[in-house]
Amino acid sequence: MEVSIAEFELALQPGAADEAATLYRLGIAYRLSGLQEKARSVLTRAAASGDPEIRRRAEQELSKLPQ
Repeated sequence: MEVSIAEFELALQPGAADEAATLYRLGIAYRLSGLQEKARSVLTRAAASGDPEIRRRAEQELSKLPQ
């Protein structure tokens, strides 16, 4: 999972083409790795995107995080 996280973080360099989808995937990787606060941070950013599908999925993932 660490390799996946590193790849997603690298893909978020300035000028990323599909930032919302990458944030969403990175958030899932963080959540599955037990990095709950990092997951919350990037999933919140993904949920604020203009893409309604990414927004919906990110909100679903956020609901899986402990309060």
